[in-house]
Amino acid sequence: MIMSMEGISIIGIVVIVILMAAVIALFALIDRRFLKRILKSLAVAVLLLVVTGGCMALLNRYNSWWIVPLSVTLSALACAWWESQQLHFIAQRSLVSLCMAYLAAVLSFAGMAWLLLKNTNNVGLLLPPVLLLGILFIQKSVTIGLRTYQSCLRHTREHYLYLVANGATHLEASLPTIRRTLRATALPLLRLMAMPIQMGSLLLVVGLYIGGVSPVTACLFTLMLQFAAFCSSILLIALFILLCK
Repeated sequence: MIMSMEGISIIGIVVIVILMAAVIALFALIDRRFLKRILKSLAVAVLLLVVTGGCMALLNRYNSWWIVPLSVTLSALACAWWESQQLHFIAQRSLVSLCMAYLAAVLSFAGMAWLLLKNTNNVGLLLPPVLLLGILFIQKSVTIGLRTYQSCLRHTREHYLYLVANGATHLEASLPTIRRTLRATALPLLRLMAMPIQMGSLLLVVGLYIGGVSPVTACLFTLMLQFAAFCSSILLIALFILLCK
C-alpha cells in the first residue's frame, strides 16, 4: 500500500525530488554559472511557499474578523515597499503615493473577490489566499507600467515643457506618458489571459477541481479573478499618476 500525506503520494514526491536533483546535477556539470540562478529561484520559491503555508495555518487557527483587513493592508504595503526597492525614484519622491495607490487597488481586488466568495463557507479563510494570488497577477504588470512611467518622465520632459509653453494643459501635455504607461500595464495581463496555455490559470482551475469545485465554476472563478486583477492594475497605475502629478 502506497503511503500518502492527505492524498499526495510519498512515492511521487520522492521521484520528483530525484529528477530535480538530476537536473541540478546536469547543470552543475555543464553550466555552473546558470546553476546559481536556478538554486536562487528554487530557494525563493520554497521560501514563498513556506510563508504562504504558515500564513494559511495561522488563518485556520485564528479565524477572526481582523484577519482580512490586516492581510489586505500588509499585502499592499509589502508590494509598495518591493516596488520602491526596484524603482529608486519611487523611494525618493513618491513612496506615499505608491502606498496609497497599492492600498486602493488591493482593496478593490479584495472587494471583488469577496463578492465572488460571499456565498461560500469561511470566506475569511479563503479570501487571503485568493488575495495573494491576485497580487501575483497584478504585481508583474504594475512593475512594467511603473518602469515605463519612469522612462517616460526621464525622456519626455522637454516635450512636456514645450507643450505647456505652447498653451497645453497639464493633462494634455501628460497624455502621451499616461497612454504609454496604461498600455504597458495592460499588455502583460492581456497576454496572460489570451495565452492558450497559461500555467497559473491552469493550476488554479486544477486546484479548485481537486478541492471539489465543478469544472464550470472553477473556470468562471479563475476568469473573474483575472478580470478583477486587470481592473485593479489599471486602477493602481491611474491613481499613482494622479497622486504624483
